[in-house]
Amino acid sequence: MDKIPAYFNDLMNTPAWRWLLAIVITITVYLVFNFIFNFIVKKINKIPYFSHNKTILIFMGVGKFLVFIVIMLLTLDNLGVKVVSLLAGLGIGGIAVALAAQKVLGDLFASVSIILDKPFEVDDLISLGTITGTVESIGVKTTRIRSITGEQIIISNSDLLESRVTNFKRMEERRITFGISVSNETAKENLQEIVAIVKGIIENQSDIRFDRGHLKGFSASSVEYEFVFWVTRPEYIVYMNVQEKINLAILDAFAEKNISMAHPAQKVLLGKV
Repeated sequence: MDKIPAYFNDLMNTPAWRWLLAIVITITVYLVFNFIFNFIVKKINKIPYFSHNKTILIFMGVGKFLVFIVIMLLTLDNLGVKVVSLLAGLGIGGIAVALAAQKVLGDLFASVSIILDKPFEVDDLISLGTITGTVESIGVKTTRIRSITGEQIIISNSDLLESRVTNFKRMEERRITFGISVSNETAKENLQEIVAIVKGIIENQSDIRFDRGHLKGFSASSVEYEFVFWVTRPEYIVYMNVQEKINLAILDAFAEKNISMAHPAQKVLLGKV
């Protein structure tokens, strides 16, 4: 019986025992961190914005890998392995990989910026440059947009962040400016009534707030008016329906007042040579 403690003491001092103990500790700590990461992922998947986004899951995987590497290095250090030279070699290799994958890493961090800052989300209607469409997905390297003409446009995340993005889905009201040109032969009395006529038509529509209306100026063959109103709903179809009703009502009102719309005109003078 007295030899048992000494036997175990000798066993625990052997390299094989230390390696076995290190492996058990490494696996145990990794499993604990893995449980924590999986718990966080489950919570993230319950958030609508992140549930369809794979970037955050990729970063969670990278985080798990880094934790495992750190645990391994600490374990090797405790076992007497010289990890300083190992880290130096990994550092040089990491720099080479980073330089080779600079563009990919730029898109990766741009994806994280989009996730955290949220300039737009999936299903948002956005416009950048000559592109207008609905965001379909935000990936690790690229964002996919379904344009209003039907094609899918793929843009790198870094290029996307460098562009000026207009998010139409977050529009609360739509400001509309439109003009009317009437013939310069229109009677002065009718010219004075036009602003009141159009204002009444606009104010008679639903989901509309009238702003202003003015006789703006003159051209060679017309008198120019400008009107501004707000559509209190952001949907584009609502604006187009309202604008159509306004246009038709203006035509009817002008016909009753014998007010003619302006048409491009050119006078040709003929003379004897």
